Amino acid sequence: MDKFKTILFLAIFPIAFYACKKESHAEIEENNKTCLMSKQFAKDDTTTYEYNNLGRVIRSTRLNVAAGSNFKSTETFDYTYTPNQIISKGKTSSGPEFADTLNVKDGLVMEAINILTQHTNQYSERTRSQRFFIYNNEGYVTKDSTIRVISYSNRMYSDTAIIVANYIYKDGNLSRLNGVFSTLKNNVLEVLFRSTSNYEYYTDKLNTVHDKTDFIFKPNRNLIKRIAVSYNGSIDAFNYNYSYEFDKNGLVTRSIEKYDSGYVTSDFGYEYVCK
Repeated sequence: MDKFKTILFLAIFPIAFYACKKESHAEIEENNKTCLMSKQFAKDDTTTYEYNNLGRVIRSTRLNVAAGSNFKSTETFDYTYTPNQIISKGKTSSGPEFADTLNVKDGLVMEAINILTQHTNQYSERTRSQRFFIYNNEGYVTKDSTIRVISYSNRMYSDTAIIVANYIYKDGNLSRLNGVFSTLKNNVLEVLFRSTSNYEYYTDKLNTVHDKTDFIFKPNRNLIKRIAVSYNGSIDAFNYNYSYEFDKNGLVTRSIEKYDSGYVTSDFGYEYVCK
């Protein structure tokens, strides 16, 4: 699989899990106080959040330290707001630069434009993604269409991908996601693969994980229990199971993701600031 197809294949993960792993929602109320996530952390990875007096995130900083090596990277995003746009600009210590523009209408993000620029000693690479969203009457995204173009300074042509995701909800939770991943070459659209993700929830556990950098997807009502992902009609190619720990006020302080085999794929802790 060449680099472009690998990138396209990996694109399933932000689409399949964007609306669920970032289980964000309005401010959490704890004893008449508003609580916002101040830190999300793992063994080698920590993200901190800063907010303005309106409770909007204005900066997120991620620090990654690779285990067993001297590698350390930082990634910082700054956020600004206008009535019709949300703009974020990011940079990393390793070089890539990010720029996101979200166009807003009636409080909903209708279009998102993302530009990623990377430089090497031999060439530069620019990825431009343009996403369009359709919502239902309850404010949930029902369709997400992405056009992604990767251009290179040392080539005369670009690589183009088209990704379409359809979302189905039940009882305030995302229940199914269907995705189609295609490439466009010489004006011919070729479907590379299809995916289906089915979601189960803890009906007795309300979603309190808070990440206010998700401006698009309305949060799930409950915490996710299991995601079953299949490709091209296969049966449960990947199964992810979730468990949680809570503080005395019911806020999630830890989330663990595992395969059916028990292998841990992610383990995050959370801290909050309450005012």
